[in-house]
Amino acid sequence: MSSNKYIRSLERGLEVLLALQEFRHASLHELAKATALPKSTVKRILLTLENAGFIHRSIGDHRYRIGVKVQRIARHLDERDSLMETAKPVLETLCRKLVWPSDLLVRHDEVLIVSESSRAISPFNINQDNIGFRVNFLMSASGRAYLAYCPSDEKEEIVDKLRHSSDPSYQLAHKREKLDAILREVKEQRFALRDSTYGGGYGLRRPTNQDGMMAIAVPILSETGVEGVVSMVWFPTAVAIDKIIGEFLDELWIAADEIASNLPALVK
Repeated sequence: MSSNKYIRSLERGLEVLLALQEFRHASLHELAKATALPKSTVKRILLTLENAGFIHRSIGDHRYRIGVKVQRIARHLDERDSLMETAKPVLETLCRKLVWPSDLLVRHDEVLIVSESSRAISPFNINQDNIGFRVNFLMSASGRAYLAYCPSDEKEEIVDKLRHSSDPSYQLAHKREKLDAILREVKEQRFALRDSTYGGGYGLRRPTNQDGMMAIAVPILSETGVEGVVSMVWFPTAVAIDKIIGEFLDELWIAADEIASNLPALVK
């Protein structure tokens, strides 16, 4: 028998809490019906949750409602948390299919940040402690995928910030015709590759920084714009770029679309 035992009573309590969240306010009978649990069990759970401050029962209509503690927890969550949670199983499945690892990147001001990654479960030992890594917007595959697909006003905002940066890795922000041509090509071919002079460091070019990898990226699209980027890294000495595009591009888009379709409504 596995030693990793879980607490069934806690699981039931969470089921009731989630059901109450869906109802917004509910009676004992409604919650018991929604969870398929005995009324006596639901009543004990509700008393426990109420005593702990996670729910409260109205004096006026005697219906249960979500309490301040749950709302306080929710305030500490942001869109990136939801995106990471949604992307995790998708990236795991993608890595099992493609073997090469993939990352989820989200925008934070004028950089992209690696927020989730399947590098730890890939057979290839590629910078496995990559969470939190800051990625260059103009040189990386992820940054180019983001800029090519995000709304024009957001793109202008990002490029303007980069243009006023003293970082030499943002020289492309001053060459607008060249940058626009690159981004048009990204949209036409439906993927972005990292710049040939980019070695993987945040602002360092080859040969100052050379991780030996190549990256391909596609955006996670929603009705309002780009929620993030899915990027896959590999060693070009092992697999040619044409082979990666021909065999893996569709899988990357499927993964990005799955993440987008499963995002909570709050994020969308």
